[in-house]
Amino acid sequence: MIRTHYWAIIFALLVGLVTVGPQLVFIGSLGSSYQGLYPMKGDAEPYYLARIHEVYHGDISVSPFTYEDKYTVPPGSFSLAGPVLAVPGIILNISVVPLALIYKFLLPAIVALLVYMLFFRMTGRRAWSIAAMCAVMLGYNFMNAPDIPHLLRLDASYPSFWGFTEYSRPIYPQFSSIFLYAYLNLLFVALKEHKWKWYACLGLVFGASFYVYFYSVTFLAALIAVFIVGLFLAKRRREAGMLAASMAGGVAIGSYFIYNMFIVARSPYYADFAANMGLVASHMPIVSVAGCITLIVFLTYLFLKKRLLNSERTQTDWFLLGLLVTAFVVINQQVITGHLMQEGHYHWYFNIPIFIIILTYVLAHALKNRRVLTMIAISAIVLVSFGANFFVSYSSYIHWHDSVAADQRYMPLMSWLNASSTPQSVVFANEDISSLVPVYTFDNVVNEYMAINYLLPKDRIDYTPDAILKAGFTQNIHKYRVDYIVWDTVKEPEWKMDQYKILREVYETGGLKVYSLEPASAALKK
Repeated sequence: MIRTHYWAIIFALLVGLVTVGPQLVFIGSLGSSYQGLYPMKGDAEPYYLARIHEVYHGDISVSPFTYEDKYTVPPGSFSLAGPVLAVPGIILNISVVPLALIYKFLLPAIVALLVYMLFFRMTGRRAWSIAAMCAVMLGYNFMNAPDIPHLLRLDASYPSFWGFTEYSRPIYPQFSSIFLYAYLNLLFVALKEHKWKWYACLGLVFGASFYVYFYSVTFLAALIAVFIVGLFLAKRRREAGMLAASMAGGVAIGSYFIYNMFIVARSPYYADFAANMGLVASHMPIVSVAGCITLIVFLTYLFLKKRLLNSERTQTDWFLLGLLVTAFVVINQQVITGHLMQEGHYHWYFNIPIFIIILTYVLAHALKNRRVLTMIAISAIVLVSFGANFFVSYSSYIHWHDSVAADQRYMPLMSWLNASSTPQSVVFANEDISSLVPVYTFDNVVNEYMAINYLLPKDRIDYTPDAILKAGFTQNIHKYRVDYIVWDTVKEPEWKMDQYKILREVYETGGLKVYSLEPASAALKK
């Protein structure tokens, strides 16, 4: 097995290496100046690392940010992905940041192998499967029209290239994609072999996905529904029943998640939570340019194959058609439900990979028996995919290098908080520091933008350092618990925290001043 697919393993390891590469280069470039803060500039990266780190303190699916209602309200987004990823770090005594760097290499490599396995099952062609793997994992920017001219011009100043690469983002899609491609592999085999053991495995993966990622479980639910309908129309009713049974088993496994959703929907804070999570009322359809192009290409392929080549459509053709239909269903579910969710999750983590797989499959079929053109096409796909990934990583690296290097001064503060504060203390600080405190310490913060992902009253969400200072620091600071004030004199010189009599300076480092806050009763006496 390994000998047969050793090139796939090598390329999967290369995918993992180029994903974590910019962080390793950054650490190496700083040498002894590196204090432990790598460029966490992927989309919401500190938020996901904070979720993993909270498990180190023994807390599962509670807010790593706020102190209030941490244990008394249900999590708005219940997931066991963080705890699962935290367990190896806890067992091996690896702190969350080194663990995140390990996952940046390991998880994309695993996902890449699952993509390879899926494409190989469909085609039986190793070279094309490697090309598809590289295109899915590294070449997705070429599926976004606005990115293409900037890639061709090597425009490093393009802001969309400053978030590093897609699969460097922790948990979603790094971890969640494992469940997606595991399910697709199992589904392809189940539809081919018609054995109950494969449908049982489908039920297990579907059930587990409830506890990983809301968009995974909803995508898979739509996928299953599409295939059940397709099998029923094709008069393959036994297989439709087996797939429906596997779905029912998955729902039974995911019943606690469903129960939690019911509790969340009854919360008095749900309306604000739903709005903050991007749930809006809308029936407007969404048109994906990449999806439309893929649809036209694939339907043309099916037409030519049947009419001109007089060749029967295979299981793979119908399988890919089912994936394509599902992609359009999930991105436009609001047309029927009237509730538009964050469609970007479906678009980037599910639909774009499916579009790439379909287009690569059609190209492989079109170049069948054309050896020279096949070698050129495969080489071009691999080289362009790696080249695009390198350039996006390079753009992100040069954009963030200096600011993250300067922010190494925050790390002595994190060490001081770990040594001096009582766990679950609350820190008042700017956004940059507030995003790091839950990652590096067991303390909470007054406010962090991603706290909106948890069920909180609106006045607690609006209780931010800027709002407190604007409304009157002394009058408003005791509204909620606050233990330490951190003043970044470099980035917020206008805060002037040394003017407040209720503060006592307890630590200073690198332009950062830390104050303890007198209790409200003592403040009132003054």
